[in-house]
Amino acid sequence: MTVYQPPMVGADGTLYVSTSDSHLRALSPVDGSALWSLPATQSQNAAGAVDGSGDVILPAGSSVLAATPAGAALWSLHMSNSSLSSSPAVAPDGSVYVVTTAGLDAIDPTGHLAWNAVLAGGNSIPSPTVAPDGTVYAGDGPALHAFTPGGAPIWSVTPGSGPSILAWVAIGPDGTLYAVNTYVSSAIYALSPVDGSTKWVLDIGGNYGSAPAIGADGTVYVSLNTALYALRPNGTELWAHPASTACGAPAIGGDGAVYAVCDGHLIAFGP
Repeated sequence: MTVYQPPMVGADGTLYVSTSDSHLRALSPVDGSALWSLPATQSQNAAGAVDGSGDVILPAGSSVLAATPAGAALWSLHMSNSSLSSSPAVAPDGSVYVVTTAGLDAIDPTGHLAWNAVLAGGNSIPSPTVAPDGTVYAGDGPALHAFTPGGAPIWSVTPGSGPSILAWVAIGPDGTLYAVNTYVSSAIYALSPVDGSTKWVLDIGGNYGSAPAIGADGTVYVSLNTALYALRPNGTELWAHPASTACGAPAIGGDGAVYAVCDGHLIAFGP
């Protein structure tokens, strides 16, 4: 058996992985022993998610399935004539949002398709992001779109100029959206959640950008081109860690420490 995607981690530390034999498996965080397994329709083709109740949401081929922390199947939804291309996002009310080749799909907490929004980017669309108030953000290439929980469009903007792929939208404590351009130039945009207008942009050239991570104080950590940056909420630089190659996406620990892989080393930075 092979595991192709990152593990999902439950609140109690249980690890959930999808294996190449089309099973969802739960593993003990203590010794990695198997706790249970559940057949999936196909092997996982994107990272999954764990919702607020501890249920596991798994994208597998052209289906999405949900299971309880104890391994009981909750529901499975086959996405007709489309395949999943990104990780799911789970809203506070339990709704699940996924991107397929047919666009942005909303699945209600019982596993039924609620609505679909056609997007232009096809299977290159990054994963959606859900705000605490239920607003859904999804990019489809150069544009970023905002939808109500019911699927009504709120706004659509194209920040910057020229071709771009706006990926990995993160949300700051004040609701500010941080979207990374990963196509022509390494740039991060800070956008207003009200209308999508640009608050500031940091464009350093190059062609690499990672998913940003937002600290509790609003500090923005992001890898752009060949450096890991810490930015104040207003876009000014706190510090930068240069590397010979692109650093991986940063992660923030419970104590505020920042972790990133740079030049083949896992490095811990003080907050």
